[in-house]
Amino acid sequence: MDPLGVAGALGAGLSYAGYTVTARTLLLRGAHGVTVMAGMFGVGAMVLLPAVAGADLGWVLSARGALMVAWLGLVATGLSYVLFQHGLAGLPSSTVATLSLAEPVTATLLGVLVLGEVLGSLSALGITVVVLSLAAMALPGRRPRAGTRVAP
Repeated sequence: MDPLGVAGALGAGLSYAGYTVTARTLLLRGAHGVTVMAGMFGVGAMVLLPAVAGADLGWVLSARGALMVAWLGLVATGLSYVLFQHGLAGLPSSTVATLSLAEPVTATLLGVLVLGEVLGSLSALGITVVVLSLAAMALPGRRPRAGTRVAP
């Protein structure tokens, strides 16, 4: 076990939880959903900007590179987080964060089914845990409390 890796994973999990709770709080206070997402991604981009300092970004200027950036920015990220904020507008943060765990499961299964990747036993165990957790969240009695819906 790599302590730095574990610390990084814990930091990522805490950051995601903080992001989710903060976004939900802003939505409950009446902030516009797209504005909340754009603001958070803008702050994230500024924080990460030093990581690309000195990197060769010439590929972005090619047609293929520009299309890749547009696809990843507008569809893969933009659209998915607009949908994410709609979920946050009507469900508790814990439910939305748990449901978002289906994303890596989907990506892994697509890798196996479409790209012919091999599913290892640890990955299969992880998928099983996530799917069982999502099923447990769907059980009766796990409904959000009345009055928690906000406008997207």
